[in-house]
Amino acid sequence: MPGPSCRVWALISMHKGRDYALSLPAVSRLTGFHERLIQDIIRDLVVKHSLPVASTSDSRQPGYYIPADERESIEHFRSLLKRGLRILKRAHAFHKSPLLAEFLGQAELEIAGNND
Repeated sequence: MPGPSCRVWALISMHKGRDYALSLPAVSRLTGFHERLIQDIIRDLVVKHSLPVASTSDSRQPGYYIPADERESIEHFRSLLKRGLRILKRAHAFHKSPLLAEFLGQAELEIAGNND
């Protein structure tokens, strides 16, 4: 893992639990990295390195954190699914696509079924 990624991971990995999330401006201030670079690094930490970096936009404590337990991990997973579904709905509204409409319907059923 490149040096900048290690620095960001080292900071975030000390913040276990949603209540201890580290804000993007704080990560920027502590590393000296631009916020856009930090977002790219965090995406790579999750996607390329399979590290469990979660995020929250909760106004009480927005930022990045490591899920403290399975419950927080599942909550973050569901949050990502719902956010992705909202983005796909917006794309469908912008450009109607029968394939996307079918996918959205199936995705909504899956997500609703997983909430039980």
